[in-house]
Amino acid sequence: MEAFTRALLDRVRSLVGSVLLGVRYYDAPSEMTEKPRWDSGVAHTTHYGVDLIFDRDVVGVISSDEFTDGTNELSLAVGPVSERQGEPDITQMNDELPWNELIGHKIVSSKIHWVDSPYVDLPKRRKAFSSHHYDPDGAMPFSGPQAPLALELHFDNGGRVLLVSGSWKGVDQHIVETGSGISVLWDADTFASLVPRIAKELKKSW
Repeated sequence: MEAFTRALLDRVRSLVGSVLLGVRYYDAPSEMTEKPRWDSGVAHTTHYGVDLIFDRDVVGVISSDEFTDGTNELSLAVGPVSERQGEPDITQMNDELPWNELIGHKIVSSKIHWVDSPYVDLPKRRKAFSSHHYDPDGAMPFSGPQAPLALELHFDNGGRVLLVSGSWKGVDQHIVETGSGISVLWDADTFASLVPRIAKELKKSW
C-alpha cells in the first residue's frame, strides 16, 4: 500500500542519527514453547519482534501482512512491540552480542532490503507499486511485486546488524521468509546460508 510504503521508508530514514539505548526481544510465554536459544555466534530469533530503544523514541520491529496475502514481511511500528501483543516473555538484550557492542552508539545508515514475493496480494500490489519508490539511502529505484524483508543498520563504531522478517529453526536452515517473527543476524559469513536471496546485495555494504 502506498501509505504503508511511504511510512516504512520514512521510519527507516528517521533512524539515522538515533542513539541506541536498549533492546528487548518478545517471545511466546515459556509454558507455550521452548525458551529461545541465544546462539551469539550465528543468529537470534524472536517469535513476536524486537524493540529498539533510542534516545528519541522506541521502534518495534515486527512481521506484518500489509503487503502480502497470508504471509508476513518486515514492518516498523511506532512504540513497543508489547502494545501489539498480549503478555509475551520479554528479554532484555543489552548484555548480549551483538547488541552489547552497539548500545550507546549512533546509527549512521539504514536500509530496507526488498525481495520479489509471489505472495503479494494483487490489489495491494497495484496500489503499493503503481510507481517507483526509492530506498532511503538513495539507491536505484525498484518496482513491485516486492515486499520488505530486512532492515540493515550501521553504527558509528563500525558495528552492523540485520533484522529479518521470518522464522529460523537452527544453524543448518535458512530463515523462512514467509514465517512470523524477527531474526537478528550480524555475521556476514552466515548470510549465504540464512538469507540467500539478499546475500549478494548485503556483501556490497557489509
